Amino acid sequence: MVCNNVLLSQKVVYGKMMYGFIHRMLMSQSSTSLIRYANSNAIYTYIYFR
Repeated sequence: MVCNNVLLSQKVVYGKMMYGFIHRMLMSQSSTSLIRYANSNAIYTYIYFR
């Protein structure tokens, strides 16, 4: 049980970090290639953590 809770909290922390990173990338909009890269990462992250 403890192991599952640790893994779940790590997933939540990682997901929040990824969301913040992607959000900053989208807000800055410095380059379309960066935005495309962030979008693909968001899709992979969603599939992985679903």
